[in-house]
This record gives sequence, C-alpha cells and structure tokens, in this order.
Amino acid sequence: MLPTIGTATLAQAVLIGHSFGALLCLAFTVRNPGLVRGLVLVDPPSEWAHMDRQRAWLLRGGIQLSRLGAVLARLGIVRACLALLTGGVPAAPRYFVKLFGPTTARTLERLVGEVRKLPPELHPVVQALWCQPKCFLAMAAYLGALPEAIAEVGRVPPLTVPLIVISSGDQTPDVLEAHQALARKSTMGRHVVAAHSTHWIPFDEPGLIVTAIRDVVQKH
Repeated sequence: MLPTIGTATLAQAVLIGHSFGALLCLAFTVRNPGLVRGLVLVDPPSEWAHMDRQRAWLLRGGIQLSRLGAVLARLGIVRACLALLTGGVPAAPRYFVKLFGPTTARTLERLVGEVRKLPPELHPVVQALWCQPKCFLAMAAYLGALPEAIAEVGRVPPLTVPLIVISSGDQTPDVLEAHQALARKSTMGRHVVAAHSTHWIPFDEPGLIVTAIRDVVQKH
C-alpha cells in the first residue's frame, strides 16, 4: 500500500487520520517508524477486523455501489439528487426510496446531513467533488484495500510515541474495546470517547481533535 521512505530526507511528523485515514497512518508507521513523532487516530474502522461472511458480502456490495455511483455521476444523476437533497425538497427522500431502495436513500440523506454541518460556503465545493466519477471510483478502491489496511493494525509493533485514539459516542462496546486495545499499542497511548459525536467527529467535535493533536505534540 505505502512505500518505505528514506528517513534521511524527511523530518518526524505527527500523523492524524480519520476513519480509513487512520489505517493509512498505521500503515505508514509500520513502514517508516523513524518518521512518526506521534499519532491521533479518529474513529478507525476496527469493526472490520473480523471479516466474516456478512461483512465480506457488505464490502463487495459497497464496491459495486461505488462503481455504480461513478456511472450515475457521469450521467448527471448524482448532481440532480444532491440538488434535490440540499435544496430541501420535501418529497426527495420518498423519490430516492423508490429509485434506490431504503438503505441507499438513508445513506444519501445521512451524508448530506453531515455536509450541512460544514460552513455554507463550502457546500458547493463538496457537492462539486461528489458529482465527479473519480470520487466514487476512489471509494471503490478504498473499500477494496480495506482488508489489507485492517491487517496493518495487527502488524503494528509496540510504540514509544504518543498515541491518542478517539472513538465516536455511538460506537458499540466491541469497537470501543478494539480502540482501547489499539491505544495500548503505545506506552504513551490514550483512548478518548467523543460523547457527542457520530462517526464524523471532525464535523461534530473538531475541538476535541485539535486538543488531542496539541497533547501529542507537547508530550514528545
């Protein structure tokens, strides 16, 4: 996934990653431990560590839907759907249930709800990015790499740098336990629960992440 980088060319850095990005931070740390000064991992998808039949089925379905999303984006359908949702058309959710089914419709509404937490001036930028096929193709690639990325967690050696793992407040007990175990990978590890957040902690409690970054920098 990630190449090893010569330690002579780069200074140490604090890595911050949310969701799949947390796995990338861990992969980089495994390959380049001398370059990592500390880690802040925000709600890593630890629930995918045990890839049973149901999760494998969901993963394959997610990849197929992402590829379908790329096709719909090329046809302009994604742009039209986002315009309806962000425009507050009352009947939009009902239309989406008929077109895509209840699960996809709920996902669309939830994603748009998260975007609305951003400053209004950023909404057109996000909408423009989501309307591009490459956005969906990138998601398909992320999902395809998820099993390998999750495996990196098991290969992380004991760490001696500051590590803070932040969990969303709606996580299940087994995921919280996995996040606690991940924090214990470091002799300077700490687990924090963002009690007022869903998975999108950067939108719900950004100050919590900023505080964690400052703590990691100061402890080094």
